Amino acid sequence: MLSTLTKTTAWFIYFSIIALYVFSLWALMDYHQNDTLFVFSDITATVAYSLLQASLSAVISLFLGSLLARSFFYLDFKGKNLLYKTISFIWALPSLVIIFAVIGVFGNSGWLAKLFQQLGWNWQFNLYGLHGIILAHCLFNIPFVMKYYTGGLQLTPSSRFQLAAQLNLTGWNYIQIVELPIIKTLLPYMFMTVFSGLLYQFSNRINVRR
Repeated sequence: MLSTLTKTTAWFIYFSIIALYVFSLWALMDYHQNDTLFVFSDITATVAYSLLQASLSAVISLFLGSLLARSFFYLDFKGKNLLYKTISFIWALPSLVIIFAVIGVFGNSGWLAKLFQQLGWNWQFNLYGLHGIILAHCLFNIPFVMKYYTGGLQLTPSSRFQLAAQLNLTGWNYIQIVELPIIKTLLPYMFMTVFSGLLYQFSNRINVRR
């Protein structure tokens, strides 16, 4: 009962936030006759681009973060705790630090460009487009997804791991029996959290440019 109430409340909050954005945009559209404020076609293009970059970044972050979480949960190696804490620390860094790190590594004068130059290759990467935005967002959100996903795996009952070991389950069968019952309840929340955060950040950048 409590679990159902919590899920209902969470989804209600998510949809309320989305509805607030929709109604705010609808109210702003009433002023579209004033061309000095904005042009309607510009707004639709901006919203479409924002939704595209937020969706792609959220999906990629969710996929890579899930793989990283499973690696940390199942593999045992030296320095595991230190590496886990280091990656988790990235999520707490300011956005500007992530941006400068991306430029320093993937930019035209970054580490990879210098490495390719020494090897006699030409480094061509458009950092100031959709690729750069998705790359920076993924580096920022993958640690968040990793911590969320790892927490879900830690909540999995030990009886499921024992059952999987007895049945010698591997691959998708293992995920379906052991991980999916818990993770499928977390995936929508992880996606919406990352997606909403990215959409909010992108709208702030647009306002600053204006």
